[in-house]
Amino acid sequence: MPNTQPSGNITKRETSLSNSQLRSTDKGDARFVIGCAHREVNNRNPSLDTSKRREPSEQLQHLFEQGQIFEAKVFAELEQLHKVSSLRKQDDDIEGATMRAMERGDRIIIGPTLPTINHRSGRPDILIRFGEEKMSNGKWAYIPVDVKNSKPLEGNADEKWSVSPLDAPWLENRKRIDIGLGSPKPEHSLQLAHYWMMLLDLDYAPDIAPVGGIIDKDMNLTWRGLDDGEQSPLKTIDREWKKRWNAIVAMRDDLDACTRPVYRPECRDCVWHDICETELVRERHVSLLSGVTVTHVGKMEEGGITTTPQLAALDPRSAIAANKWGLTPSLGELFEVATEDPSIELSMLPKMSDKRLDKLEAIGIETTADLLSYDQATLAVPTYKLLADNIDAARVDMHAGKYPFYPRGQSAPVIPRADIEIDFDVENDDVVYLFGAYITRKQPDGSYDKGEYISFHFFDRDDPKEEGRQLAAFWAWLHQQFDDAATNGKTVNVYCYSGKIAELPRMREASMRNADVSGVPTPEEINELGVAAHWVDLYEISKPLLWPTRRTGLKDVAKLAGFSWDASDAGGGNSIVWYQTACGVIPGDAAGMQQKLLTYNEDDVKATLALRNWLADGVAGNGWTLESVETLSN
Repeated sequence: MPNTQPSGNITKRETSLSNSQLRSTDKGDARFVIGCAHREVNNRNPSLDTSKRREPSEQLQHLFEQGQIFEAKVFAELEQLHKVSSLRKQDDDIEGATMRAMERGDRIIIGPTLPTINHRSGRPDILIRFGEEKMSNGKWAYIPVDVKNSKPLEGNADEKWSVSPLDAPWLENRKRIDIGLGSPKPEHSLQLAHYWMMLLDLDYAPDIAPVGGIIDKDMNLTWRGLDDGEQSPLKTIDREWKKRWNAIVAMRDDLDACTRPVYRPECRDCVWHDICETELVRERHVSLLSGVTVTHVGKMEEGGITTTPQLAALDPRSAIAANKWGLTPSLGELFEVATEDPSIELSMLPKMSDKRLDKLEAIGIETTADLLSYDQATLAVPTYKLLADNIDAARVDMHAGKYPFYPRGQSAPVIPRADIEIDFDVENDDVVYLFGAYITRKQPDGSYDKGEYISFHFFDRDDPKEEGRQLAAFWAWLHQQFDDAATNGKTVNVYCYSGKIAELPRMREASMRNADVSGVPTPEEINELGVAAHWVDLYEISKPLLWPTRRTGLKDVAKLAGFSWDASDAGGGNSIVWYQTACGVIPGDAAGMQQKLLTYNEDDVKATLALRNWLADGVAGNGWTLESVETLSN
């Protein structure tokens, strides 16, 4: 928990919504401020009432069901360990029962519903009492806790977090421990912040730095601060709450729209996907381009750029110069001054100094004419580092080809090769159940053999040590390849795709879970593999390239290399459903699904092989040529 002391706690006056334009029935739940604002406007737009919505995918439905199963498991554990007030099975007046439990000071309240206040509604999974005495207002204090069937952290941050065990789930019992790499998931923190605001407005929030907790699939109760800095969860929900209601009011009053569709990863699971995507494709919106983020879209809109043709027409040279300048006044503002008086000397421009003149010269601007040679439309876009890359992505899209390009100012990438090549991929759910490898060997004529798929896997969840044994077996096999190659004077490379966020962290977690199993590598040994010269992350090579695809995942780019998966519904999300069937957790053809997972993993490693061979051909000009994006003009 980053903050343990009060740090400018948000007060009711600062956060409570008071807007006479809102209807008495208007309310937003904990998801209201998370993700897409346009979704919330659509949810309340009567003109879309009869529009067809996208049905939840099988994967999404399965995740929802698994989340409910996990919640029940956590609730049952708490009920066994403590005297709790469980409102899960109460049919009516849950809100009243919640308030009565809080008035009594019940220590753990499961399945509460808080009264709607200031247009906020909320149903935290759990409320946990804070302290042994009532507050000065005569009420007991409560902290919101949610249950999430997922890992508590994401990313690579390396720090300890405050955790309480389920047998003593009180904030006062927290200890800072290592629970893995990463930081709390922002959407979880925003939900907790929403519940905190409700408790604050209801006068049930403790007088401490705002905090909430998540019980994750490792059965840890991890606490996180909610008011740490300008981008804290509490300040974020306050800003978003006001923006979104203003947008909804504008929609109702037929005013200029405050939101619009912008494509982002979460769109794929949204009920409004088809409606929004149709509009975006029709106008060729910039958010459909690979590498363009929501933040980038906002910057472009400030400069009047919303479509791919508009973006492609901008000048990368001007964008690069503006980014290198990076001072106030911006290069665009200096351009405007020079436009009004082309005879002005550079030294007479606003805030100019000898040091700034030197910087202009370093960029290539020695005269006013040099400055005016840049593109005004490009300079009108607020400066950000990746604008030139976004322009190039738009040009690749306009080119409508089937090949990627390498970035301007760079050379074609090197695709490392070895005598023995191992393509590697893991499949995981709550455990890593499959370590898959495809090994190919260089022949005397320089070609490679057909290759062989090797897997270390299990589908029987009854033995908690089997994950460790399979990891140990894979590790021993891998290092045997290293040893044999060294003995024979051969080189070995291990290839993965996005190993920093997949293979390496998943293996580290499996290592920590199975430290007592013989042959299991330590997390440090796994880290050493990830920085070794023979470890090649193909994603790090392919990501900088400019692809004619929306995304740069393996499933997207390997198709350009001519590779196709055996399963038409292949995907990491669907594999979760397959695994549950393969293990007998959900009904179905377990044996058939086990084979499907093995085939899917084999296809994944073969796809990595196909992609790197194809890229190597492009670099060598064998069949196609990987060119610089600088060969594309507007």
